[in-house]
Amino acid sequence: MACLFQAKRCSLLCFKKNSHECKSALVRDGTRDWKNLCHLLSSHEKSHDHLDSFQRWKELEIRLVSKQTIDAQAQRVIDGETLHWQQVLQRLIALMRVMATQNIALRGTTDRLNEPNNRNFLKFVEMLGIFDGIMKEHVRRVQSKETHVHYLGKRIQNEIIDMLAQEIQQTVCSDLKAAKYVSIILNCTPDKSKTEQMTMVVRLVSTEDETPQRHEMGEPGGGYILFKVNITSKSLQTVSFNISLAVVQLNSTRVFLQDYRSDAAFAGVLASAKELAEEVGFEPCFPVQPTVRPRKKRSLFGYEGEDEPVTDLQQKFKVHFFNQILDFAIQSFNERFTQLEEHSSIFSILYNIPTIKDMDTAALTRDCTTLERALTYRDSRDIDAKDLCNELKVLSRRLDSEAEPLNALEYITRHQMASLYPNAFVALRVLLTLPETVASGERTFSKLKLMKNYLRSTMSQERLNGLATISIEHELSYKINL
Repeated sequence: MACLFQAKRCSLLCFKKNSHECKSALVRDGTRDWKNLCHLLSSHEKSHDHLDSFQRWKELEIRLVSKQTIDAQAQRVIDGETLHWQQVLQRLIALMRVMATQNIALRGTTDRLNEPNNRNFLKFVEMLGIFDGIMKEHVRRVQSKETHVHYLGKRIQNEIIDMLAQEIQQTVCSDLKAAKYVSIILNCTPDKSKTEQMTMVVRLVSTEDETPQRHEMGEPGGGYILFKVNITSKSLQTVSFNISLAVVQLNSTRVFLQDYRSDAAFAGVLASAKELAEEVGFEPCFPVQPTVRPRKKRSLFGYEGEDEPVTDLQQKFKVHFFNQILDFAIQSFNERFTQLEEHSSIFSILYNIPTIKDMDTAALTRDCTTLERALTYRDSRDIDAKDLCNELKVLSRRLDSEAEPLNALEYITRHQMASLYPNAFVALRVLLTLPETVASGERTFSKLKLMKNYLRSTMSQERLNGLATISIEHELSYKINL
């Protein structure tokens, strides 16, 4: 029995399809005789109208379960069409994702199928229509004009790109919310249309899995000197490179440049230049320049000596070119990586954790106190120096002799010992979050050059942002459930 309570009339009503044909008052108007309700319900359940309605109800329920109703055939057609369009959209979204990750141009001068200038997206749809049954049927409907909704136009492309980019951004935002410590890198560059583009790279350490991973959400963009500098540059661009190794590599390159600024190195440069000039057929000597009367410069008061002008061409090349380039390179190293060296000295205790077991207690306490001050803001401290000192002593005996900071964090996470080493766990996460260089931002600019070239310089900013997100975070894009 299906009874309904009418709040406005404060009555109880028995539900029946054709209530006007029923003689029972419980069906037509309802009842408010609450005192005799049990007797009314009992007599109504035994009535012919109630039994007949209940039998029809159960028969309808059986037909609905077995899909034998009048509209079952129409429902099967609707379900088939729904499944068809779902499969079409899955293929179009997958195709768009592949083309976006590979930085392939999408649109042409026309949006029609089987046209010479419809470009890559529609050409791939035509190719899928040859081998795939779902796309073959879809292409047939579009060409025969059975449907005007084909999901192949530029607006649908933009919507698919925007949906994929939003899914990736939501994943990144959820990772940011889960991670307490992050570092942000901002960089700018003009694109092909002279529009200033800014990239933001977020670096964090994820400890959700048993193996912690560093994520960046998201390749820059010769002689012997260039070869040595290039080795340092490529080393700094690797993801596994930490600050300590970066400082060692930079110091090595800086010492090399300082040693290279010598007469012996300059003589070697001249010898190599002469050999190269002879190989290409040039005369291995400096060109003779016309004699010019040197200009006498006014000196300041009290300046005793007078600077003699450099007249020898070889010496002039050394002073005004060779030495100046080396001085500029050395000065750039000193200026740009001073802060990096400072950070390395603050976190130096974490780079060689296995050696702490043989370290002097006073030196260890001093280094831990230095790290505590660096991670303190006003009255808030992320770590405690005394507890960190004890944790590192215990942790150092359980790691391999060649273990790095990432290996130490992997050990803590894999064995679920974050509560046992809370201060070391926090300090290692902060250390691994710090970026060594801005190479990650330069890589995004390399993607920008592939996406917005001369032929695609009129691309809208929204479309460019979506394609850049899919291309840069291609690993996350393939994890999206279509």
